[in-house]
Amino acid sequence: MIKYKKIRGEKRRIRKIKQWIDDHLDLDIAYLKRYQCEYVKFWVDPWDRLSLTNSQYPQPQGIYKELFFNGLLQIYMSWKEQLDFLDQPYYLKIWLFENDLKRSQVVCAIGEKIEYYQNLFEKPLDETSLSIVEWQEVSDMMKKVNWEKKIEITLYEKDWLGRPDDYKTQKNYEDTRKWFNNNIIEKYREVKRIDGDEYYIVETDNVWIGYIL
Repeated sequence: MIKYKKIRGEKRRIRKIKQWIDDHLDLDIAYLKRYQCEYVKFWVDPWDRLSLTNSQYPQPQGIYKELFFNGLLQIYMSWKEQLDFLDQPYYLKIWLFENDLKRSQVVCAIGEKIEYYQNLFEKPLDETSLSIVEWQEVSDMMKKVNWEKKIEITLYEKDWLGRPDDYKTQKNYEDTRKWFNNNIIEKYREVKRIDGDEYYIVETDNVWIGYIL
């Protein structure tokens, strides 16, 4: 069971989020032209920390969620103005991860990288719309954006689990097998053969792709 840590120092966190927004309004055009892509994630402490224990910080909620989403929108609009001056095709989207909000980001690309990002996520098996009810704190801002549902998938080799003698202890094997059964075997969408190997295709999150025309 995951334990959630308390987030203290509201005023300090708010200042950091606002600073994060200001720091990323200017698109690094030189970097973009060199690598043909650029992005900005929620690089704000404590949400950007890696958890090495069975506890983690909760998703941004309340004022944090409002500021975070407003920041994504501000960065998107600022980058859009700068990309328009390049006078060339570009990809610019907000990626909103439904189950892991802090992974959400603004992504842009030019040149050959455009096609890569356009095809990065899978089409959903169902056609549903983004529920504004779940985003009450930012519903007014959400309505300014067009949203298209995509699916993030992860591939696991069919023999990913391995054999008991591949593990240091029997308990390690049993714990891993339990996780594999609960998260892969019971949830995989399909099995695909790629380059002669078979993979379980698992949907890991709904990703809402946002853009403003």
